[in-house]
Amino acid sequence: MTEQGSGLDVAAPLHPGFDRRSTSDPVHSTSTTNVLTASSRGLRPSEGFISLGDEGQARLVRMAGNITVTLRDQASAALVGVALSSLPLIVDMHDVTSIDDSGIAFVYQLATVEAENSRPVVLRGAPAQVIDMLADLGVLDRFVVSA
Repeated sequence: MTEQGSGLDVAAPLHPGFDRRSTSDPVHSTSTTNVLTASSRGLRPSEGFISLGDEGQARLVRMAGNITVTLRDQASAALVGVALSSLPLIVDMHDVTSIDDSGIAFVYQLATVEAENSRPVVLRGAPAQVIDMLADLGVLDRFVVSA
């Protein structure tokens, strides 16, 4: 994969005022009350972010907006945090509007780190194009795909 990527569009843009009040956690039966909006994050349509946090008894990597090589520092910080954790990993991609090859490579790196500890990665809300790309690369079996 190249750093410049193909700029693969994978979902419709975020709509102002969109929020998700409750999400199902496939690792545990608890729910969260995180509200994520484009406007609350101050995102312009061309921007994105990658963050690492907790959700119940799991680590949560949240990706939103336009995931490109410009987020390399955020991706690196999240990857280090995941590598240092012993908790299961969930990657939430519900709010991804586009992703390039570097974003796909980041998702793959997360799976590689977790595979070293024999843990699958829960891929939550990934657009169909991301699932297809991971399948084409032959690495989809490293993920538990969740809506």
